[in-house]
Amino acid sequence: MVGKDELRNAITLNSVTVNAARAVGPGIGGVLIATVGTGVCFLLNAASFAAVVTSLLVMDRSALRPSPPAGRARGQLREGLHYAAHTPTIAIPLAMMGLVGLLAYEFQVTLPVLARQTFHGGAEAYGFMTAAIGVCAFSPAVGLAYVALLFVGWASVSFIAIGNSTIQLALARRSRPPSGSGGADRETSAVQTI
Repeated sequence: MVGKDELRNAITLNSVTVNAARAVGPGIGGVLIATVGTGVCFLLNAASFAAVVTSLLVMDRSALRPSPPAGRARGQLREGLHYAAHTPTIAIPLAMMGLVGLLAYEFQVTLPVLARQTFHGGAEAYGFMTAAIGVCAFSPAVGLAYVALLFVGWASVSFIAIGNSTIQLALARRSRPPSGSGGADRETSAVQTI
């Protein structure tokens, strides 16, 4: 849709839009679920797609800059994987994202369990938790518009922080003293439930 000179800003704008929606949407959804129920939330969500469809219909297609399609040949996938594996600026972020995706990105599945079992909340707690994720992702996305390069060192620090947070969350339950009658802990943590 944009040229190479505007590509970084276009990606940043997309990230800002997604994370702003993640910050605002769940909070509104949690309040609506608590006040008017899930049916109204589904109706409002369906109605919100009217704006997306309208923007696609009124888009000026002549202003788009599609890239020419690459020709197909045997071995292209193998060649691309070989290039990615032997280029450190591609291989390191791919390996880090693969590990994060494998070990920590299932938070969307465990977050409702965490909201109910650990924080004893409902839709409102879940909405605030997902809104907090969106807010925390919104600020760096805005900052990327002003940063020319994303250094691998910063990405490594982020990767280590995510891993540390995941380990701390997993071990937090074991570090608490037992509660309940007879010393038996009857509560199930979000990590143990999954």
